[in-house]
Amino acid sequence: MNLESITVRALQLLGDPAGARFAADLLAEAARGALAAYSRALPDLAEVELTAAQDGWRLCLTDLGDFSAVQSVSLNQRELRGWRLVRINGAPTLLLPCGCPLKTGQALTVTVSRAHRLEGLDGSPDTTLPENHAGLLALGVAARASAMRAALVLESPARRPEDAAALMARAAVLGEEFRQGLRSALPGGDFLPRSGWDSRRAG
Repeated sequence: MNLESITVRALQLLGDPAGARFAADLLAEAARGALAAYSRALPDLAEVELTAAQDGWRLCLTDLGDFSAVQSVSLNQRELRGWRLVRINGAPTLLLPCGCPLKTGQALTVTVSRAHRLEGLDGSPDTTLPENHAGLLALGVAARASAMRAALVLESPARRPEDAAALMARAAVLGEEFRQGLRSALPGGDFLPRSGWDSRRAG
């Protein structure tokens, strides 16, 4: 799965397989929006083991790089409660419960959420989404691309409101399918890829 393959699938959903009406830069921007929405609903989770550099209740998380949230914290294979994530001097810092001070060299397991990557989008070398969600992401890309194209049509000197209305109607349908797919794919949901989502289909 990469930007090119997702773009091809999105163009098929839009009824424009040759890409005559949807420019590459528009599709790339639509992919950014769809990927961001996907990441908010189904973030890329990573479990990282950190070692305390000193005794105390604080643990600096700058070594984790970019992340959007801390999902869980475990010490000695026991999940901790009552921790807080704050910024101290601009650095993301984990504050542990008073009853769980760390000792120098002690390991702590932190699960963080990150935004997903799509190969070929903004220079990303790889993709972090599961392969069977390729069609789901394509739905989101198609929905956003259709809405963006509608705005361009309305801004054109030779605008045709009926064309923009048709594009917005398609965007609404595709967008609702995308949102339903995200809800179904959440933990506890029943995600059954529809034929248009199945990554095994050509496109």
